[in-house]
Amino acid sequence: MNTATHLRLAALSGFVAVAIGAFAAHGLKGRLPPAMFDVLQTAVQYQFYHSLAWLLVLVLALRSAPSLWLRLSARCFGAGILLFSGSLYVLALGGIHRFGMVTPLGAPLSCWAGCRWRLQRGLWSPGHPQTASVVKYWPNRKIGIGSMRIQVNGDTMELRDGSSLADLVEKLGLGDKRIAAEVNLEIVPRSEHRSLQLSDGDRVEIVHAIGGG
Repeated sequence: MNTATHLRLAALSGFVAVAIGAFAAHGLKGRLPPAMFDVLQTAVQYQFYHSLAWLLVLVLALRSAPSLWLRLSARCFGAGILLFSGSLYVLALGGIHRFGMVTPLGAPLSCWAGCRWRLQRGLWSPGHPQTASVVKYWPNRKIGIGSMRIQVNGDTMELRDGSSLADLVEKLGLGDKRIAAEVNLEIVPRSEHRSLQLSDGDRVEIVHAIGGG
């Protein structure tokens, strides 16, 4: 099953959760025993929240290089929703208690474990190839990876968050050189290099003066 199909199923799952929740609130409240109504509400809540998580995992899978852990997590979310919420629906609406034994099998703990493992293995690590695709789609946001990407004379360069223009100049080995620097089309005097903090997506132009004789 490809990612596009998973996206459709995740969106459908969210739609179904909202529809069942609305129907239960207006059509079943008072008709079901309070205990069974609580079971139905639990099923709806788990389905809705995990449908959102399912969509998020799929978006990450689309925005990054192929990842076995993300693909497995997406499949587990779908299966977990079906087993967990599905068995609770059968219990609440059909009164078939033996399906309650299936419910724990659908608890999507493995989905979250897979996501955590993938993140821990470097999805957000500075310099990881998948990080570039994430930065591409959220270029002006800090996403918790401890670094940022800027354009220096047309080339992409990675710096740690909070770096100043002076830090960049020193990293380029131009700290003791005569230079002129421009950030986002504005010339920055040498006296302000230390106080000017760079941001993700900034465009920096640096000209190095070379003397001749």
